[in-house]
Amino acid sequence: MLESVIATGPGGWFPALEGSGIEPSVNLGMFETLLTGKTSEQRLADPKSYPLLASADDHQVVVIGLADDFVRALSAAQEADLRQLAQPWSRIEEFGDRSFRRTTRLSRAAGAG
Repeated sequence: MLESVIATGPGGWFPALEGSGIEPSVNLGMFETLLTGKTSEQRLADPKSYPLLASADDHQVVVIGLADDFVRALSAAQEADLRQLAQPWSRIEEFGDRSFRRTTRLSRAAGAG
């Protein structure tokens, strides 16, 4: 199944987001820190934290895994909690000067607006 998603896109199987310039383990890791309080050192020590499951086109297309505790925190988060975290997350250095536009796209892709 992963090979099919990499080759042809998610085809409705999974929500996907085109995110050129986004380094998933860094940008998403910063969101995980805001949501759970887990530090970057704790994420680096956790082998389940953002493992690369599949990639194509010299890592231009990737499928990553999420640690169980992050998945639980995301599942338990209320929409208001996620909206509150969107602004500080959009201001992280890694998003650069396009943070507002990117956060808006990410929020829409997540169904939050």
